[in-house]
Amino acid sequence: MASQDEAIAKLTKEKKALQESHQQTLDDLQAEEDKVNTLTKAKTKLEQQVDDVRKQLFLLCVQSLGILNIAAFLLKCLKSATHIIGI
Repeated sequence: MASQDEAIAKLTKEKKALQESHQQTLDDLQAEEDKVNTLTKAKTKLEQQVDDVRKQLFLLCVQSLGILNIAAFLLKCLKSATHIIGI
């Protein structure tokens, strides 16, 4: 009987250790998910800022070129883009 009680006590102790380990793993996973969510939000915000800066830069370029130079500018951009992508 004593050895059976010892085995039960040992299994109970192992079960508790596994439960604690499992909970720690869940807590760690939640912390990592929180980090991912924070980084995803930051990435989205930075991408929006990049888009805004590109739009502002484009507007500044257009303004500096003047209305008469827009066609030449766009043609140059098109040529550069086709050169970059290899068309």
